Amino acid sequence: MGIPEKNAPAKGAFFLSFKQYGRERGVLLRDQIRLLIELQKAESEMMRIETRRRILPEQLIKLDEEFNLVRENVEEKSKRLEELNKNRRDHEDKLKRGHENLRKAKDRLTEVKTNKEYQSMLKEIEGLEQKNSEMEDGVLVLLEKIDQMKAGVQAGEREFEIDQKEYTAKKNRIEDELNLLEGEYTRHDHSSRELRKQIHADIIKRYESIKNIRNGLAVVPAWKEVCQGCHMNIPPVSYTHLRAHATVLDLVCRLLLETKKSPYLSIPTDQHIPKHTRC
Repeated sequence: MGIPEKNAPAKGAFFLSFKQYGRERGVLLRDQIRLLIELQKAESEMMRIETRRRILPEQLIKLDEEFNLVRENVEEKSKRLEELNKNRRDHEDKLKRGHENLRKAKDRLTEVKTNKEYQSMLKEIEGLEQKNSEMEDGVLVLLEKIDQMKAGVQAGEREFEIDQKEYTAKKNRIEDELNLLEGEYTRHDHSSRELRKQIHADIIKRYESIKNIRNGLAVVPAWKEVCQGCHMNIPPVSYTHLRAHATVLDLVCRLLLETKKSPYLSIPTDQHIPKHTRC
C-alpha cells in the first residue's frame, strides 16, 4: 500500500509515489484517499452536529427568555387592571358612604331649631355634596382608564395566545432537531470508527495533522491547477499527474488533493479556511 513518503516535509502534504509502489499499489492508495474523503464527510457532519448541539440549547434559553418577557408583560398589564378595579371599588365604597352621610345630614336639617344651626347644616351639606361630586368624577375617570386598560389587556391576551402557539412550535422543532441530531451523530461516529479501521495508520496520522492545521479540512478538490483549499497554484507537472491518477505525486500543499471531477468529494460550504493560512 502506498503511504506518505518518508522524506516528505513534516508540515507538507502527502507525497504519494506510484513509481515506488507500482500501479497496483497506486490503485490501493486511491482507495485509501477515497476512504479519507468519506471519513472527512462523516467527521465534518459530526462537527456540524456538535455546533448545532451547542447552539440549539442556547436558542432554547433565548426562546424561553423572550416568551417569559411577553408573558410577564401580559401579566403586568392584568395586574395594573386589577389594581385599577380595586381602586374603583374603594372609590365607590367611599362615595356610597358619602351619599349616606349626605342623606343623614339632610335628615338632621329638619330637626334644627335655630337659624344659626340651620346655616351650619346647609354649609355641611354643601361640603358633603362637593366631596361626593369630586368622588363621582374620580370614579368616572377610573372607569375610563379601566375601559382603556381592559381593551389593551384583551388585545395583549389575544397576541399572547398567538405568541404561545409560535413559542410551542419553535420549542418543539428545536427539541425534535436535538433528538434527531443525537441519532445522526451516533451514526456518523460509528461510520468514522469503521472507516478509520480501513485506513493505514500513517495516512490517518498525516490526515489528522493536516486537519488540525486547516480547521477540520484535510481533503479538497484541485481545479484548473489550483488547490481549492488554500488557492495556491499547483505545478503543471504535478497537476497533470494528479489528473491522470486521481492523486498527487509531489505537492508542497498542506492539504490532500483530489480532482474536482471525483464523485467522492465536495467541499462543505460552511467549512472555514483561514485566508491568512497559506502553503
